[in-house]
Amino acid sequence: TKDTQQKFLGMVFDGASAQDIQNYCIKIAESVRAGTINPSEIYQYTRLKREFEDYVNIAGANKGAQWFNETLADDKIEPISVGEGFFFTQAKDGPTEIPESGFIAFTDPAQIEEFELDWEEISKKAIEKPMGSLFKNLEWDEDLLTGKKTYVLSDFAV
Repeated sequence: TKDTQQKFLGMVFDGASAQDIQNYCIKIAESVRAGTINPSEIYQYTRLKREFEDYVNIAGANKGAQWFNETLADDKIEPISVGEGFFFTQAKDGPTEIPESGFIAFTDPAQIEEFELDWEEISKKAIEKPMGSLFKNLEWDEDLLTGKKTYVLSDFAV
């Protein structure tokens, strides 16, 4: 997200055309949705700030950390403790059950190699939604980022 936003702003300040900026953002969104980028480019990093029982509602990255501790941590893999950093992303399938939210956490990318990442959700959260806000502010069609085409009646004329 940060890299794409920085590139977007750099293009704006460098005087790139609206079409060039849109094409760049569309290309990024498409590559994330298709899963053709290096997964390490979309992993997010955070720290566990408190014990799980101290959260009113465990969601997102913390839900992933809880899943990690219950599912992947064992005699060889240390659980994530308060103050420790970890990576997280979203998955839709794998060799173990996935939390309903899809968020999974890990301390080493090898721990999730067998999981199928949810590229569509990752694209929505990392590219489409944040870049869509910028598109909206510039009165550009946000649907360009989602790959969904908005049709008008004349598109169907013979």
